[in-house]
Amino acid sequence: MASTLDNISKGRLELGIGAGWLKDEHTAFGFEWKKHSARVERLKETVELIKQLWTKSHVSYKGKYFQLKNATLELKPYQEPHPPVWIGGNSGAIRKVTAELGDGWIPVLPTPKQLAEGVSQIKSTMKNAGRDSKKLQVAYGGSGCALVAENEELVKKLAEPLVHSMGKPLEELTCLIGTPEQCIKKIEEYQEAEVQKIVAGFYDFPSLKGLKLFAKSVIPHFI
Repeated sequence: MASTLDNISKGRLELGIGAGWLKDEHTAFGFEWKKHSARVERLKETVELIKQLWTKSHVSYKGKYFQLKNATLELKPYQEPHPPVWIGGNSGAIRKVTAELGDGWIPVLPTPKQLAEGVSQIKSTMKNAGRDSKKLQVAYGGSGCALVAENEELVKKLAEPLVHSMGKPLEELTCLIGTPEQCIKKIEEYQEAEVQKIVAGFYDFPSLKGLKLFAKSVIPHFI
């Protein structure tokens, strides 16, 4: 599916993948819910397999979770050698997998300091593994709680359900929330922590007001 999408889009695919964190998502589709360390092991094997299938004509693989014998994947991705693979998550184990196999890292709702520390650790591990740490891509993962409004009063009103569900005051949330000016300032803080991309799911969806305001008043600042 990913390879097909990469070809249809002429090389625009960026694959994001993680170890999984929600038990209900696993059990709903018949996957055994394992402890975090096992899920990370399975993630590592998955990324290894995906990259091999994308780049080799025939793949044989004998892992703890996956076994392939002379497997093929056609057609190959449009991008060469393959689309970038982003590893999502905040744990030390996830950072290690990112350093060993990932092209990008997307932690979930870190502070700028936490993100900068994670980037430093990943790059150090990459160097020790003989990988070029300068090629690491980094994103700020805003999950589904980005919220942009014209003024602070409206921001507070729209953010009330989110504040309640997360159990923290608005000023303590690391979500991308605020007026356009406040969002620009927050993005600049993450830029200083080596972030190149922002992944933002807008909390007021399916309304497009926040998204349109973001496109009109925030994005142009960074172009």
